[in-house]
Amino acid sequence: MGLFKKATPPHQTALAMIGARAGNRVLVAGHPDPDVVAELARTTGLNGQTLIALSADSRAAYEAAAAKAGVFLETIDLPAGPLRLPDTAGDHDVVVLHVDLLTLDDATRAALAHDAFARLRGGGRVVVIEGRSSTGWFGRRPSAVAPDRIVPWLEAAGGLAARALGTVDGVSYFEARKPR
Repeated sequence: MGLFKKATPPHQTALAMIGARAGNRVLVAGHPDPDVVAELARTTGLNGQTLIALSADSRAAYEAAAAKAGVFLETIDLPAGPLRLPDTAGDHDVVVLHVDLLTLDDATRAALAHDAFARLRGGGRVVVIEGRSSTGWFGRRPSAVAPDRIVPWLEAAGGLAARALGTVDGVSYFEARKPR
């Protein structure tokens, strides 16, 4: 018996909010923590797929995290121009968007949400992760889009049952379902 309680894994909150299960097909876009994406790939396992859409210059960190975790992670290049998702078969169970929404204009945000729902199968979920954890004791949290603007944004793109899942350490989680 140890003196101290074992700490929870550092990515447990993000994985729980994303809610992927073994065999799910997950598309990730933006710049989430590479270790979270590697753990997500471990969760979906060999029967599922974790695909991350990113620029070629940021690929190395995700490949290194996947190799360290001993998992297979597929990568795909983002299309050129404003932030858009790559064309896929439209049969993903979950699309995770972890982009800095504050840096995007309204038209790009709307196009991104429509792209996310187009990549889902009927009944699939879009999960938006907004904000970043602070670093250090007196770390400053970067600005993020106000939470009350994200749910209407998901609903305007066609999402059903859009809701805020919660906020932990300055990171907010939201979800919406695609109609069946």
